[in-house]
Amino acid sequence: MGGNVAALTKLVAAGKVAEIESSSAAEYRVQLFLQGDGATYYVALSQQNEYWLVMTTPNYARAQSQYHAFVRRMVQLAAAHLLRVNLEMQNAAARRRLAETQAQVERLQADLEVAQTQRDESDALQDITAQRIMMLRKDEESEHAILADSARKIRVLQRQLNAGLSPVTAKVTLKRKSHVRHPSATTRTATKASASLSWERLAK
Repeated sequence: MGGNVAALTKLVAAGKVAEIESSSAAEYRVQLFLQGDGATYYVALSQQNEYWLVMTTPNYARAQSQYHAFVRRMVQLAAAHLLRVNLEMQNAAARRRLAETQAQVERLQADLEVAQTQRDESDALQDITAQRIMMLRKDEESEHAILADSARKIRVLQRQLNAGLSPVTAKVTLKRKSHVRHPSATTRTATKASASLSWERLAK
């Protein structure tokens, strides 16, 4: 852990920042903090209470803009996460159905073997049982296809989540014409500024 993430973690633990706004979706959360001296804003995106992205700025309008950008990203990540969870549940259900189908096939095969050894069993019963086995095998093949497709989608979503949550921090330095230290809840006038934004990779 380093850079802005480490700095914000220490400030939060020491109670030296105040949370102004926050939004959450699934296991993700976006927070806007103001440091105790009123000079620095922190915007953070976290997953399961672990900070992933942190941006700092002395400008409230810039902090608000970055906060809303993080919220949009959070919504996308949460949607992908929920889709992956749903696919995993479907995958588990398909596995249960597959196990039930295989058990039925085994029982019918045992019945067929018994019928074949008993000469007084009718050919009709054997034909019906054989047809049923063929139908169940088709169902089994279908479930295998569902499992393969679910597994592929889960791998794709996992790669997207991993790529979307690469630990990155950002630091913004602004030249301001005016400085907003204590903005009111209703005043959100953007200060004209020229900003340079640099992002650094975080170590988890």
